Amino acid sequence: MSKWYLWLMWPVTVWSMIATCIHGRAFIVERNAFRKLKLQSWAIPRYTIQYLFQWQREAVSDLIEEAIIEADASGTKVLSLGLLNQGEEINRYGELYIQRYPQLKVKVVDGSSLVVAIVLNSIPKGTTQVLLRGSLSKVAYAIASALCQRDIQVSTVYKFEHERLKVSTEFGDNLVLSKSYAEKKVHNDCLYHHTPAMVAPSSLENLNSCENWLPRRAMSASRIAGIVHALEGWNVNECGQKMFDVEQVWEASLKHGFRPLMTPNKSQAFHLNASWPGF
Repeated sequence: MSKWYLWLMWPVTVWSMIATCIHGRAFIVERNAFRKLKLQSWAIPRYTIQYLFQWQREAVSDLIEEAIIEADASGTKVLSLGLLNQGEEINRYGELYIQRYPQLKVKVVDGSSLVVAIVLNSIPKGTTQVLLRGSLSKVAYAIASALCQRDIQVSTVYKFEHERLKVSTEFGDNLVLSKSYAEKKVHNDCLYHHTPAMVAPSSLENLNSCENWLPRRAMSASRIAGIVHALEGWNVNECGQKMFDVEQVWEASLKHGFRPLMTPNKSQAFHLNASWPGF
């Protein structure tokens, strides 16, 4: 049912979009404290729809670049990129800035290893098949590879996805092309989960707002990865095609009090969407 009063907000939305296109920069939306760390969440003043246009992606990349330079100048140790701000088409998962400014002291983290770890540990025991949908990013390849190595069948709907994945010999016979899932958008025999995230420990202060569509006190994998890298003192970048050790980052996250988001086990089928839009 349409909420007609939301249309009253459109003039404000349009004018704010125009204003930020003309003059806009990253700004702080939240400050947190966790153990020895002082944390800040910065927002890029762009709407999700603007990420779909090539000319806007270049502007977004420039805003991210300015934020990284500013963070480095202020002595920031680790900067993690939000989900929309780390795509291959925007900045090659953050690698663009590392190559452009090799003297950067701040470490750029995209959180891909923790995303993989959360997904793998969210799949119920006894699962025999996973449907992989969405863009084939480095995270999708890593998840598919790990599942096949566990003898879990990975299904794709479209032939081009299947062809791109099967180029790698590590998938073996566990990679299949299936069209039985293409008929419906939602399947009752599948288990649907949140985007990769974990519940923050109670000692993380001032976490008063919800992050995107996640529940209260839930944080996205990319955000948690930056915190864990800083706590552990890992002096490495995780960007481009590089990925940190999956098991190591998972164990470190649990050690520092982050907990998985639980979903009831209702089926042996698990739907995995490889496209994770976000903040």
